[in-house]
Amino acid sequence: LAGRIDVGLQNRHTTSLPIRRWWLKARQPYPRLPRGGGVIGHHGVVGPRSIPEVPIDGRTWRLTMGLRPLDLADWLQVDSWRDADLARKANLDQESRHLVEAFTSTSTEAGAELLAEVEANLALHHPELTPLSPQPHRHPTSQAALMVQEDLCVLEEQGGAYVLTSAHVAFPSRWSLTEKIGTTLSEIHAPVAGYAETLERPTTAFFHRLKVDQPMWRLNWTILDTDELHLPSPAARGATTWEGDPSELNFRTERQTLRRLPQTGAVVFSIKTSTEQLGALAERQPSLAAALHHTLVTAPATSVTYKGWTAILPGLLAWLDQVAATRG
Repeated sequence: LAGRIDVGLQNRHTTSLPIRRWWLKARQPYPRLPRGGGVIGHHGVVGPRSIPEVPIDGRTWRLTMGLRPLDLADWLQVDSWRDADLARKANLDQESRHLVEAFTSTSTEAGAELLAEVEANLALHHPELTPLSPQPHRHPTSQAALMVQEDLCVLEEQGGAYVLTSAHVAFPSRWSLTEKIGTTLSEIHAPVAGYAETLERPTTAFFHRLKVDQPMWRLNWTILDTDELHLPSPAARGATTWEGDPSELNFRTERQTLRRLPQTGAVVFSIKTSTEQLGALAERQPSLAAALHHTLVTAPATSVTYKGWTAILPGLLAWLDQVAATRG
Protein backbone atom coordinates (compact mmCIF):
# COMPACT_ATOMS: atom_id res chain seq x y z
CA LEU A 1 0.00 0.00 0.00
CA ALA A 2 0.86 3.86 -0.52
CA GLY A 3 1.04 6.97 -2.90
CA ARG A 4 -1.47 8.67 -5.16
CA ILE A 5 -5.16 8.65 -4.19
CA ASP A 6 -7.95 9.26 -6.69
CA VAL A 7 -11.64 9.49 -5.79
CA GLY A 8 -14.82 9.82 -7.74
CA LEU A 9 -16.87 6.95 -9.18
CA GLN A 10 -20.43 6.31 -8.11
CA ASN A 11 -20.70 3.01 -6.23
CA ARG A 12 -23.51 0.50 -6.20
CA HIS A 13 -24.00 -0.65 -2.63
CA THR A 14 -25.44 -4.03 -1.72
CA THR A 15 -26.15 -3.79 1.97
CA SER A 16 -29.91 -3.32 1.59
CA LEU A 17 -30.46 -6.63 -0.20
CA PRO A 18 -31.99 -9.64 1.57
CA ILE A 19 -29.21 -11.89 2.76
CA ARG A 20 -28.85 -15.27 1.11
CA ARG A 21 -26.09 -17.87 1.30
CA TRP A 22 -24.47 -17.89 -2.15
CA TRP A 23 -21.79 -20.49 -2.64
CA LEU A 24 -20.43 -22.04 -5.79
CA LYS A 25 -20.08 -25.75 -5.22
CA ALA A 26 -16.40 -26.67 -5.15
CA ARG A 27 -15.25 -29.77 -6.93
CA GLN A 28 -13.39 -32.23 -4.71
CA PRO A 29 -10.61 -33.05 -4.77
CA TYR A 30 -8.79 -30.02 -6.18
CA PRO A 31 -8.30 -30.56 -9.92
CA ARG A 32 -4.70 -31.43 -10.72
CA LEU A 33 -4.29 -29.16 -13.73
CA PRO A 34 -1.23 -29.50 -15.97
CA ARG A 35 1.01 -26.46 -16.19
CA GLY A 36 -0.41 -24.22 -18.88
CA GLY A 37 -3.37 -26.54 -19.38
CA GLY A 38 -6.95 -26.64 -18.16
CA VAL A 39 -10.38 -28.20 -18.15
CA ILE A 40 -13.69 -26.85 -19.37
CA GLY A 41 -16.86 -26.37 -17.33
CA HIS A 42 -19.30 -23.84 -15.88
CA HIS A 43 -16.97 -21.09 -14.64
CA GLY A 44 -14.33 -23.75 -15.34
CA VAL A 45 -10.85 -23.38 -16.75
CA VAL A 46 -10.79 -22.85 -20.50
CA GLY A 47 -7.07 -22.28 -20.94
CA PRO A 48 -3.89 -21.11 -19.21
CA ARG A 49 -4.14 -18.40 -16.62
CA SER A 50 -3.59 -14.91 -17.93
CA ILE A 51 -3.22 -11.60 -16.15
CA PRO A 52 -6.07 -9.18 -16.85
CA GLU A 53 -3.98 -6.05 -16.32
CA VAL A 54 -0.21 -5.62 -16.09
CA PRO A 55 0.90 -2.77 -13.80
CA ILE A 56 4.17 -2.11 -15.65
CA ASP A 57 4.54 1.21 -17.49
CA GLY A 58 8.30 1.36 -18.04
CA ARG A 59 8.91 4.01 -15.41
CA THR A 60 11.70 3.95 -12.88
CA TRP A 61 11.07 1.71 -9.85
CA ARG A 62 8.94 3.46 -7.24
CA LEU A 63 6.82 2.64 -4.21
CA THR A 64 3.30 4.06 -4.41
CA MET A 65 -0.18 3.05 -3.33
CA GLY A 66 -1.52 3.68 -6.84
CA LEU A 67 -5.12 3.68 -5.64
CA ARG A 68 -8.09 3.89 -8.00
CA PRO A 69 -11.81 4.27 -7.26
CA LEU A 70 -13.67 0.96 -7.02
CA ASP A 71 -17.20 0.35 -8.27
CA LEU A 72 -18.67 -2.18 -5.83
CA ALA A 73 -20.17 -4.03 -8.80
CA ASP A 74 -16.54 -5.05 -9.49
CA TRP A 75 -15.56 -5.74 -5.89
CA LEU A 76 -15.76 -9.54 -6.22
CA GLN A 77 -14.69 -10.92 -9.58
CA VAL A 78 -15.58 -14.17 -11.33
CA ASP A 79 -13.44 -15.71 -14.06
CA SER A 80 -12.91 -19.06 -15.75
CA TRP A 81 -10.67 -20.26 -12.90
CA ARG A 82 -13.37 -19.87 -10.25
CA ASP A 83 -14.18 -23.58 -9.89
CA ALA A 84 -10.51 -24.52 -9.59
CA ASP A 85 -9.68 -21.68 -7.22
CA LEU A 86 -12.62 -22.40 -4.90
CA ALA A 87 -11.82 -26.09 -4.90
CA ARG A 88 -8.18 -25.34 -4.04
CA LYS A 89 -9.22 -22.99 -1.25
CA ALA A 90 -11.58 -25.62 0.17
CA ASN A 91 -8.83 -28.23 0.00
CA LEU A 92 -6.32 -25.98 1.79
CA ASP A 93 -8.98 -25.10 4.36
CA GLN A 94 -9.46 -28.78 5.13
CA GLU A 95 -5.83 -29.85 5.12
CA SER A 96 -3.94 -26.76 6.34
CA ARG A 97 -6.48 -24.63 8.17
CA HIS A 98 -3.86 -23.44 10.66
CA LEU A 99 -2.02 -21.78 7.74
CA VAL A 100 -4.95 -20.14 5.93
CA GLU A 101 -7.29 -19.04 8.75
CA ALA A 102 -6.65 -16.81 11.76
CA PHE A 103 -8.78 -14.54 13.92
CA THR A 104 -8.79 -12.76 17.26
CA SER A 105 -11.42 -13.13 19.98
CA THR A 106 -13.04 -9.77 19.19
CA SER A 107 -13.40 -10.17 15.43
CA THR A 108 -16.77 -11.91 15.07
CA GLU A 109 -18.95 -8.80 14.64
CA ALA A 110 -16.87 -7.34 11.82
CA GLY A 111 -16.55 -10.78 10.22
CA ALA A 112 -20.32 -11.20 10.27
CA GLU A 113 -20.79 -7.85 8.56
CA LEU A 114 -18.24 -8.87 5.91
CA LEU A 115 -20.09 -12.13 5.34
CA ALA A 116 -23.38 -10.28 4.86
CA GLU A 117 -21.74 -7.90 2.36
CA VAL A 118 -20.23 -10.78 0.37
CA GLU A 119 -23.55 -12.65 0.25
CA ALA A 120 -25.43 -9.56 -0.88
CA ASN A 121 -22.83 -8.61 -3.50
CA LEU A 122 -22.82 -12.10 -5.01
CA ALA A 123 -26.61 -12.24 -5.05
CA LEU A 124 -26.83 -8.91 -6.87
CA HIS A 125 -23.95 -9.14 -9.31
CA HIS A 126 -23.50 -12.91 -9.76
CA PRO A 127 -27.00 -14.41 -9.34
CA GLU A 128 -26.04 -17.44 -11.46
CA LEU A 129 -23.90 -18.87 -8.64
CA THR A 130 -25.31 -21.86 -6.79
CA PRO A 131 -26.54 -21.25 -3.21
CA LEU A 132 -25.24 -23.77 -0.66
CA SER A 133 -25.93 -24.32 3.02
CA PRO A 134 -24.22 -22.01 5.53
CA GLN A 135 -21.46 -23.16 7.89
CA PRO A 136 -22.46 -21.42 11.14
CA HIS A 137 -19.75 -23.19 13.14
CA ARG A 138 -17.04 -21.40 11.16
CA HIS A 139 -15.75 -17.87 11.66
CA PRO A 140 -17.76 -15.57 9.34
CA THR A 141 -14.64 -14.22 7.63
CA SER A 142 -13.70 -17.76 6.62
CA GLN A 143 -17.23 -18.44 5.42
CA ALA A 144 -17.05 -15.33 3.23
CA ALA A 145 -13.61 -16.16 1.83
CA LEU A 146 -14.64 -19.68 0.84
CA MET A 147 -17.38 -18.20 -1.38
CA VAL A 148 -15.05 -16.13 -3.54
CA GLN A 149 -11.75 -16.32 -5.37
CA GLU A 150 -10.40 -13.43 -3.33
CA ASP A 151 -8.58 -13.88 -0.04
CA LEU A 152 -10.15 -11.70 2.66
CA CYS A 153 -8.63 -9.78 5.57
CA VAL A 154 -10.38 -7.59 8.16
CA LEU A 155 -8.59 -4.77 9.96
CA GLU A 156 -10.11 -2.89 12.90
CA GLU A 157 -8.98 0.24 14.69
CA GLN A 158 -7.63 -0.47 18.15
CA GLY A 159 -5.86 2.19 20.19
CA GLY A 160 -5.41 4.45 17.19
CA ALA A 161 -3.83 1.75 14.98
CA TYR A 162 -5.39 -0.65 12.49
CA VAL A 163 -4.97 -4.28 13.52
CA LEU A 164 -5.50 -7.46 11.48
CA THR A 165 -8.29 -9.15 13.47
CA SER A 166 -9.46 -11.88 11.09
CA ALA A 167 -8.39 -13.34 7.77
CA HIS A 168 -8.68 -16.32 5.47
CA VAL A 169 -5.73 -16.27 3.06
CA ALA A 170 -5.24 -19.34 0.88
CA PHE A 171 -2.86 -17.72 -1.61
CA PRO A 172 -0.23 -15.69 0.29
CA SER A 173 2.83 -14.56 -1.66
CA ARG A 174 5.59 -15.79 0.65
CA TRP A 175 4.26 -14.46 3.93
CA SER A 176 2.76 -16.16 6.95
CA LEU A 177 -0.74 -15.33 8.20
CA THR A 178 0.02 -16.80 11.61
CA GLU A 179 2.80 -14.21 12.02
CA LYS A 180 0.57 -11.30 10.97
CA ILE A 181 -2.70 -11.88 12.87
CA GLY A 182 -3.21 -9.44 15.74
CA THR A 183 -0.50 -7.06 14.49
CA THR A 184 -0.76 -3.47 13.26
CA LEU A 185 -0.35 -2.16 9.72
CA SER A 186 3.16 -0.99 10.53
CA GLU A 187 4.10 -4.37 12.01
CA ILE A 188 2.56 -6.27 9.09
CA HIS A 189 4.60 -4.29 6.57
CA ALA A 190 7.80 -4.00 8.59
CA PRO A 191 9.72 -6.48 6.35
CA VAL A 192 8.82 -4.56 3.16
CA ALA A 193 11.86 -2.71 1.83
CA GLY A 194 11.22 1.02 1.84
CA TYR A 195 7.86 0.83 3.58
CA ALA A 196 8.81 2.68 6.77
CA GLU A 197 10.50 5.50 4.87
CA THR A 198 8.03 5.90 2.00
CA LEU A 199 4.68 4.24 2.64
CA GLU A 200 3.99 3.97 6.36
CA ARG A 201 2.67 7.50 6.88
CA PRO A 202 0.43 7.72 3.76
CA THR A 203 -0.89 4.19 4.32
CA THR A 204 -1.84 4.91 7.92
CA ALA A 205 -3.48 8.19 6.92
CA PHE A 206 -5.42 6.48 4.14
CA PHE A 207 -6.87 3.85 6.50
CA HIS A 208 -8.08 6.57 8.85
CA ARG A 209 -9.61 8.63 6.02
CA LEU A 210 -11.20 5.80 4.02
CA LYS A 211 -14.94 6.44 3.61
CA VAL A 212 -17.71 3.87 3.28
CA ASP A 213 -18.80 5.31 -0.08
CA GLN A 214 -15.29 5.58 -1.54
CA PRO A 215 -13.78 2.07 -1.79
CA MET A 216 -10.48 1.74 -3.64
CA TRP A 217 -8.44 -0.84 -5.52
CA ARG A 218 -4.83 -1.22 -6.60
CA LEU A 219 -2.48 -3.72 -8.25
CA ASN A 220 0.60 -5.28 -6.71
CA TRP A 221 3.06 -7.48 -8.61
CA THR A 222 6.13 -9.65 -8.33
CA ILE A 223 8.08 -12.26 -10.29
CA LEU A 224 8.40 -15.81 -8.96
CA ASP A 225 10.00 -19.06 -10.04
CA THR A 226 6.74 -20.97 -9.49
CA ASP A 227 3.10 -20.76 -10.54
CA GLU A 228 1.97 -22.16 -7.16
CA LEU A 229 -0.56 -19.82 -5.56
CA HIS A 230 -0.21 -21.05 -1.96
CA LEU A 231 3.16 -19.73 -0.78
CA PRO A 232 3.06 -19.30 3.02
CA SER A 233 6.81 -19.45 3.67
CA PRO A 234 8.74 -16.16 3.80
CA ALA A 235 11.99 -18.15 3.84
CA ALA A 236 11.64 -18.86 0.10
CA ARG A 237 12.56 -15.23 -0.59
CA GLY A 238 16.13 -16.01 0.41
CA ALA A 239 17.09 -18.32 -2.47
CA THR A 240 20.56 -17.51 -3.77
CA THR A 241 20.78 -19.85 -6.76
CA TRP A 242 18.44 -20.43 -9.69
CA GLU A 243 18.89 -22.25 -12.97
CA GLY A 244 16.08 -22.13 -15.46
CA ASP A 245 14.53 -20.50 -18.49
CA PRO A 246 13.57 -16.88 -17.70
CA SER A 247 10.59 -17.17 -20.05
CA GLU A 248 9.17 -19.75 -17.63
CA LEU A 249 9.30 -17.41 -14.64
CA ASN A 250 5.88 -16.31 -13.47
CA PHE A 251 4.56 -12.76 -13.34
CA ARG A 252 2.18 -12.65 -10.37
CA THR A 253 -0.32 -9.89 -9.67
CA GLU A 254 -2.64 -9.18 -6.78
CA ARG A 255 -5.77 -7.14 -7.38
CA GLN A 256 -6.25 -5.63 -3.96
CA THR A 257 -9.37 -3.78 -2.81
CA LEU A 258 -9.99 -1.71 0.29
CA ARG A 259 -13.44 -0.77 1.60
CA ARG A 260 -14.87 0.32 4.92
CA LEU A 261 -17.83 -1.57 6.32
CA PRO A 262 -20.72 0.77 7.23
CA GLN A 263 -21.76 -0.74 10.58
CA THR A 264 -18.55 -1.76 12.37
CA GLY A 265 -16.21 0.62 10.56
CA ALA A 266 -13.78 -2.22 9.90
CA VAL A 267 -11.66 -2.12 6.74
CA VAL A 268 -11.84 -5.11 4.40
CA PHE A 269 -8.76 -5.91 2.34
CA SER A 270 -9.32 -8.38 -0.50
CA ILE A 271 -6.67 -10.02 -2.66
CA LYS A 272 -7.34 -11.73 -6.00
CA THR A 273 -4.21 -13.43 -7.30
CA SER A 274 -3.35 -14.10 -10.95
CA THR A 275 -0.20 -15.50 -12.50
CA GLU A 276 1.15 -15.97 -16.01
CA GLN A 277 4.43 -17.18 -17.47
CA LEU A 278 6.60 -14.31 -18.64
CA GLY A 279 7.11 -15.82 -22.08
CA ALA A 280 3.39 -15.96 -22.76
CA LEU A 281 2.85 -12.51 -21.28
CA ALA A 282 5.61 -11.00 -23.43
CA GLU A 283 4.00 -12.56 -26.51
CA ARG A 284 0.66 -10.94 -25.66
CA GLN A 285 2.21 -7.59 -24.80
CA PRO A 286 5.24 -6.91 -27.02
CA SER A 287 6.12 -3.69 -25.18
CA LEU A 288 6.38 -5.46 -21.81
CA ALA A 289 9.97 -6.67 -22.12
CA ALA A 290 11.52 -3.22 -22.49
CA ALA A 291 9.24 -1.68 -19.86
CA LEU A 292 9.87 -4.41 -17.31
CA HIS A 293 13.62 -4.35 -17.97
CA HIS A 294 13.79 -0.64 -17.16
CA THR A 295 11.71 -1.01 -14.00
CA LEU A 296 13.78 -3.94 -12.72
CA VAL A 297 17.17 -2.45 -13.52
CA THR A 298 16.27 0.63 -11.47
CA ALA A 299 15.04 -1.35 -8.44
CA PRO A 300 17.18 -0.73 -5.34
CA ALA A 301 19.17 -3.65 -3.94
CA THR A 302 17.02 -3.72 -0.79
CA SER A 303 13.88 -4.27 -2.86
CA VAL A 304 15.56 -6.93 -5.00
CA THR A 305 16.52 -8.80 -1.83
CA TYR A 306 13.09 -8.43 -0.23
CA LYS A 307 11.32 -9.62 -3.37
CA GLY A 308 13.56 -12.69 -3.59
CA TRP A 309 14.95 -11.71 -7.00
CA THR A 310 18.66 -11.95 -6.20
CA ALA A 311 19.13 -15.28 -7.94
CA ILE A 312 16.82 -14.75 -10.91
CA LEU A 313 17.56 -11.13 -11.83
CA PRO A 314 20.77 -11.45 -13.91
CA GLY A 315 19.32 -14.07 -16.25
CA LEU A 316 15.95 -12.35 -16.37
CA LEU A 317 17.42 -8.98 -17.33
CA ALA A 318 19.49 -10.57 -20.10
CA TRP A 319 16.41 -12.36 -21.48
CA LEU A 320 14.25 -9.23 -21.33
CA ASP A 321 16.94 -7.25 -23.13
CA GLN A 322 17.10 -9.89 -25.86
CA VAL A 323 13.31 -10.02 -26.25
CA ALA A 324 13.07 -6.23 -26.36
CA ALA A 325 15.77 -6.02 -29.06
CA THR A 326 14.06 -8.71 -31.13
CA ARG A 327 10.74 -6.88 -31.03
CA GLY A 328 12.29 -3.55 -31.73
